[in-house]
Amino acid sequence: MNSSPRVPETPKTEADVTRVGLVSLSQAAAYLGLRDPRTVRKLVRENKLKARKIGSRILVTSKSLREFAEA
Repeated sequence: MNSSPRVPETPKTEADVTRVGLVSLSQAAAYLGLRDPRTVRKLVRENKLKARKIGSRILVTSKSLREFAEA
């Protein structure tokens, strides 16, 4: 029995981002059209994106991702 949480698909539309709530750095990069998730990590460090750390994973909030994409 696998108790690890299911990783959602990479969000491609605004509706996908809203539905998910939190996305990985890789998923956020794909949504923003960036090639490197490290760029998203940098945006989190610069407080341009809000994120939560769950265990060792950094997850970006969908709200901040949408707001950043709209700006």
